Amino acid sequence: MAALMALHGVLAPVTPPTYEVYYPLFRDVPPLTLAVFILALSTGAGIVEEAAYRGYMQGPIERRHGPVIAIAVVTLFFVQLHFTAAQKMSGPRILFITVASLIYGILVHLSGSIVPGIILHAAGDAFGLFLLWFVWAQGATRAHPAGFAAAMRTPTFWLNVAEGVILTTAAVWAFRKLKRAATAVRLPAESPPAPAARTR
Repeated sequence: MAALMALHGVLAPVTPPTYEVYYPLFRDVPPLTLAVFILALSTGAGIVEEAAYRGYMQGPIERRHGPVIAIAVVTLFFVQLHFTAAQKMSGPRILFITVASLIYGILVHLSGSIVPGIILHAAGDAFGLFLLWFVWAQGATRAHPAGFAAAMRTPTFWLNVAEGVILTTAAVWAFRKLKRAATAVRLPAESPPAPAARTR
């Protein structure tokens, strides 16, 4: 998720603002109430969306058609969920949500549980909203994207690029370790039982 945040920073120069729905909340709601609201919203989204999409939806499809088709189908519907009248979508935002959904789906497939996805989803949403609140408070939200040409002249852009490369490499390494651990746990359960000893 940290690598995705870095990707978001890299794509921000060409991303039109899609989060205006939150700005009135940041402006009108008292800070403590807003913080509690963000935590409740993020927790609810993590639990409900992971239970619905990666639990009830991905599980049955995966058992019948395998993980690749299951994760792809769930991701398609998960991205569609985020197309609402209140919240605008853009190409980079669609990419961001697609990659996030793939991560959650792979986590469920490898771990056999939706709990890691719930934690990651809730924490990622909360961090993203608190970060957006901070950026808005600093007056750093733009009406129009600056474009890559202008962004590439700033150190922040290259910091996001470096962060994205490092964290993506770390994420790939972590997923490979998780896959090996999951395989090691499943092998004893899938091996045939030892023949029972004969007794007289």
